[in-house]
Amino acid sequence: MTLTPQQFDDLVSLYAEKLVDGMDMKTMEQFVYDTIVHNVECMSEGDLINEVANYFDDELPEMIKSIGADPDTIL
Repeated sequence: MTLTPQQFDDLVSLYAEKLVDGMDMKTMEQFVYDTIVHNVECMSEGDLINEVANYFDDELPEMIKSIGADPDTIL
């Protein structure tokens, strides 16, 4: 059996909806966290800094300090 591209997309969508519907909040939070980590762990340092700055520009120097690095040498 072969699905058409539209059928494949529809099945993916239905599968995702069913998975999300079956998750409690704690499971969903863990899934989101794991997905974010997976998506950014392969970035270069520069790309990661830019990504973090896009969302938390004002907080970035403090975030850098909190991991034991000097923001003046990183930014």
